[in-house]
Amino acid sequence: MGIEQDKRAYELLENPFEYQSMIERKVLFKSIRIWNYSSFDPFISFMVAKEKEEFYARRVIWDQYKTVPSGDPQTYCAEVKVESSVFEELIESFSEVSVSPLIPGDLVGIDGVRSGVSVKDFLSESTFSWWSGSPKEWGAIRDWHQQYIVKINGLFSGSPMSLESALTSGC
Repeated sequence: MGIEQDKRAYELLENPFEYQSMIERKVLFKSIRIWNYSSFDPFISFMVAKEKEEFYARRVIWDQYKTVPSGDPQTYCAEVKVESSVFEELIESFSEVSVSPLIPGDLVGIDGVRSGVSVKDFLSESTFSWWSGSPKEWGAIRDWHQQYIVKINGLFSGSPMSLESALTSGC
C-alpha cells in the first residue's frame, strides 16, 4: 500500500465519524475512542460519541494487508445507536482508572499490538497509547481497555456486520 492510502486509513481509524459512506454525523462535544492495531491482524478502532441528544458507536476495521483495485485502503465500517448509559458507563469507569502519566521509555519492539484510549469533549482531550502488554505501571488501564473493547465490540453483534463478517464484506 502507498503512503497516501495508509494515511487515509489512519484518518478513518482515528475518527470513525468521518467515514464517507456512512451517515454524516455532527459529533461536536463528547467522544471516547478505543483501538487495537496489531502487527498481524486487521487494525480496529471503536468510537462512541454524542450527536445532539443521541449516542452512536462506530467501528472501523482496516485490513492493512489487502488492497482493492482503486488503491484505496481496505476498510470496513459499522454503526449502532446506543443508549446514553453506554457512554456514561464508559466515561465513569474510565475516570476511575488510576495510572501514572509517566512511564519508563525503555521498551523496544517490532511486532505486537499498539493499543489506546482517547476521551474528548469540547474543551479537553486525554489520550493514552501503549505498545503490546503495556508498562506494568499501566496495568489498570490495560485491564480496563481489554474489558471495554470486548463490551463495545459486543454492541455490534446485532448489527448486520459482526467482527468476523467485517473481514469479508465492506460497508
